[in-house]
Amino acid sequence: MKNMKKEVLLIFLLLIPIVFSSEIIMNQKEGIITYNVELTLENTSLTQDSFVNANIRISGLPDTQKRQFIINFYIKYLNDKIIAKDTKTIVIEKELNVKKEFYLTKKLEPGKYNFITEAIYQDSIVSDSKPFNVELKLDKKSYFSYSLYSLIIIAILVIAFLIIFERNKLKDIEKKLPEQLKRICGDYKKTKKKQETLIKLKKQLRLINEAKDLRVISDESYEKASNSIKKVINKINR
Repeated sequence: MKNMKKEVLLIFLLLIPIVFSSEIIMNQKEGIITYNVELTLENTSLTQDSFVNANIRISGLPDTQKRQFIINFYIKYLNDKIIAKDTKTIVIEKELNVKKEFYLTKKLEPGKYNFITEAIYQDSIVSDSKPFNVELKLDKKSYFSYSLYSLIIIAILVIAFLIIFERNKLKDIEKKLPEQLKRICGDYKKTKKKQETLIKLKKQLRLINEAKDLRVISDESYEKASNSIKKVINKINR
């Protein structure tokens, strides 16, 4: 009987450390620790058919104990659609610096995206994200076509601007013509410079012709204005 009691007591003493060890392990699994995740992108303005490169730093762990982390990497469109994903399991003692890259395909839609890193340890989840832009990549042929179209558009805009400018300049020529003729004739009476006066009158005639061609003035107004100028020219040529 005594031997039996000793055996029970021995078994009880052997079970005590196991119970305490299990409790310690359970507490470790349920514990939540704090740490930091920092994500930086090497470039935030990218094109299709290129790589987005990220540097990830996990730090701020409470001690140098080895811990197994699950690290998720995502590329998300702004509507939260996942474009790319990868997962790594890494053992970290104090801190970790890791690089991650994703290939951006030629068919990837241009727009704004987010690079997201998520570090998971037991019940703790810490993440960080950074936005970046993806622009359309033009090949040489497309670039040439784009440049050509751009030059054509610029040329059209310049021509349109010149036409509008010329129309505005000629818009009031009919109203200003009598005053211009009066001034030219007055200068001629003072200087008696026939050739210089004729050049000025022919310039006014040219402006009237341009106004007619651009339909700034009517045919009737053109006839009236051109006859007035021609009459002065004939008078000087006598």
